[in-house]
Amino acid sequence: MKHDSNSLAAMKLIGLRSEHLLEQVCTTVRAGGGQATALATHRIEPVADCPAAVELLDNPGSFDWTIFSSPNAVHALRAIARKLDRNLDLQMPVAGPGQQSARALAGCGFGNIAAPKLDSGLKALLDCGALGELAGRKIALVQRKDAPPRALEKLRRQQARPVAIECYRRIAAAADLWSSLEAQTRAECNCLLAFDEASLTVLLGRAGEDAGRLRRLPLGVHHPKIEAQARQLGFENIITQSDPKRLLTALARSIPQDAGKRPARER
Repeated sequence: MKHDSNSLAAMKLIGLRSEHLLEQVCTTVRAGGGQATALATHRIEPVADCPAAVELLDNPGSFDWTIFSSPNAVHALRAIARKLDRNLDLQMPVAGPGQQSARALAGCGFGNIAAPKLDSGLKALLDCGALGELAGRKIALVQRKDAPPRALEKLRRQQARPVAIECYRRIAAAADLWSSLEAQTRAECNCLLAFDEASLTVLLGRAGEDAGRLRRLPLGVHHPKIEAQARQLGFENIITQSDPKRLLTALARSIPQDAGKRPARER
């Protein structure tokens, strides 16, 4: 039986992703009367020595656009700037692959921000036309170290001149990620929200005997790539919606009314 209300009060949510990126969602759920736990499946560690990041900070005008691959990339470059006692050039044209990145950039004080409104991903950013003609343009791509080369290849196909700024590492959480939560939180969780594919893999790898139950919970995701990974990992009830508010509403409606009332071992 499903909830017939848009209320978030029935939610006992565990949100998954890297640190920095969950607080807004958890705050929204709590404001609606629900319970929300942010479970950081990864921590972000700025690279200690990144000459390309220094070049960007010292000579931002030498780039036509600076594209941040994710909100984590925004936070990492800001952390490097603070460590080096540099100021971010808030007037330089910046872009992100979705609205989460756009909000992170706006939170840093950037004003000239390009991002797709209805979808997310670098392809969506390139297709929306906000960057204009890229042929011959020098583009800084701020991303994690050892990121797949797909983004660089897409920019090169646009005849742009991309420069990779690999300024952070993503480190998986410790083995006690799941067991460190309070037993009641683990047992009563009735829905999950994930913002990247890697978070789901880490969660299941740390959840032990609870992994089967977690696969049966309603899982909210914002991108088809995450949905595809979730299906591959065996999640059974996936809700996909690119808009965060609509995603939370759809996720709340999908929660069985008796979810979370029985101990995990009885499910």
